[in-house]
Amino acid sequence: MITAGVDVGVLYTKTVILRDGAVLGRSAADTGGAGRAKNISAAWERALREAGISEREVEGVCVTGRGKFDVPFAGEPVTLPVCLAEAARALCPDATCVLDLGADFGTAVSLKPDGRIQEFAFSQKCSLGCGFLVEALMDRTGLDYRALNSLPYSEAETVSDGCAVFAEMDFLSLLNRGVPVEAALAAAVRSIAVRALVMLHELTIADRSKICLSGGLAALAPLVTALEKQSGLTFTVPGSPREFGAMGAALLAGKRKGEDPKCMP
Repeated sequence: MITAGVDVGVLYTKTVILRDGAVLGRSAADTGGAGRAKNISAAWERALREAGISEREVEGVCVTGRGKFDVPFAGEPVTLPVCLAEAARALCPDATCVLDLGADFGTAVSLKPDGRIQEFAFSQKCSLGCGFLVEALMDRTGLDYRALNSLPYSEAETVSDGCAVFAEMDFLSLLNRGVPVEAALAAAVRSIAVRALVMLHELTIADRSKICLSGGLAALAPLVTALEKQSGLTFTVPGSPREFGAMGAALLAGKRKGEDPKCMP
């Protein structure tokens, strides 16, 4: 059976195509603004080409993410927590919680022993904005993800951990005071970790040693380090964490085919 999942985030659209649970094709592309539906369709076509199949061969499609209502080729969407739980069952079967960090907000989902959702929480602090903040900081400094990934952990400086907008303003203030770029960046990354960890405190988690970290920022090593330093926990990062939601959606499409029309094209 060939199924697909599409996760339409504010910045990026991720598509995963599966054949009997194994990845057949995938794509990631800018979501765009007014031309969002066109960009999503283009990303879909790229995933189909990589998979070497036609759209007619896809038996089920599930969509999720902020832009889930802008996918022209799929039926009723599925909420992100459901997709994250499904992905965890397949990719992190021992996980008791998933912490997903995207461009504009975060999601935390605690899981029962059978992998079903126990509780979930969304970012509550003003404008978690983790991905947007990272993009803004790279624009300000001219650094790319490779340079940012080599950033050492530091607690020498502090920026606001209540809002991404204030964090960026504090970051610029540090630079204006002559603070080294590395120290200012480390403070900004640490502020993202603090805001993200608030979600975990909202949940009942059976075993906090088995938390899965997903989303685009899960691949940012300094953020993982900051999360662990600030919480005392260890986070498991699955392969291709940015596509975690899309993977869950594709798996759901396979499970629900013939049972629930909302995952059908």
